[in-house]
Amino acid sequence: MGYGSTNFTIPAGTYSIPKLSPNPIVINAPITTQGNMFTYLFGPVIRVPVSRVTPFGELLFGGSNSNAYGNQILAICNGTTCTASAKNASGTQHPFTMAFGGGLDIKASEHFSIRPVEIDWILTRYTNPLTSTNNQNSFRYSAGAVFHF
Repeated sequence: MGYGSTNFTIPAGTYSIPKLSPNPIVINAPITTQGNMFTYLFGPVIRVPVSRVTPFGELLFGGSNSNAYGNQILAICNGTTCTASAKNASGTQHPFTMAFGGGLDIKASEHFSIRPVEIDWILTRYTNPLTSTNNQNSFRYSAGAVFHF
């Protein structure tokens, strides 16, 4: 699943970012940056067909790919004087990711269903350079069409 162009604004202030020099970094004006994320998840899905309605649950494990935090470091370094090694330290992260949730499929024909709801809790382990945290908890809602082969 892909998520694109999420804007993120870093407010003006003083930040202690261990990988950057000088430390702390002073940001005089807000900095806006963006990033993309893609997840690749695999795991069991349990379906319980009841007539034309099929509720399901899933527990998925895998990884994800994002350039959001790398773009933040580059934006901070463009507004300040960072060391060259700090600029090279930024980039794309590929952490552990998992999803737990479920949804509902409504069969429209033999090869086609409508999915009005799928809700998942998503855990990613991206390293946030501004807060030094490693876990992000998010919820995902999706809906769409399901083709049966």
